[in-house]
Amino acid sequence: MIASCEQKADALHALIDSMFAQGEKFMLTAFCGNDALPEEREELHSYLKKKYPDIELYMVDGGQEIYSYILIAE
Repeated sequence: MIASCEQKADALHALIDSMFAQGEKFMLTAFCGNDALPEEREELHSYLKKKYPDIELYMVDGGQEIYSYILIAE
């Protein structure tokens, strides 16, 4: 387990930090589920651009019902 947080944003931040810890990746694709709110998506975008300004971000409406976000780092 990477993180267990009360707030969804905190869990996303911990996961992103873990994914980019080695600095080898250049892109993040976020598949946003049905319950991913627009303000959460904006917060995710802001966090990534502030902490990892060189990382490309692609947000996709994934439509998944179980997970709010599925993240893929390349």
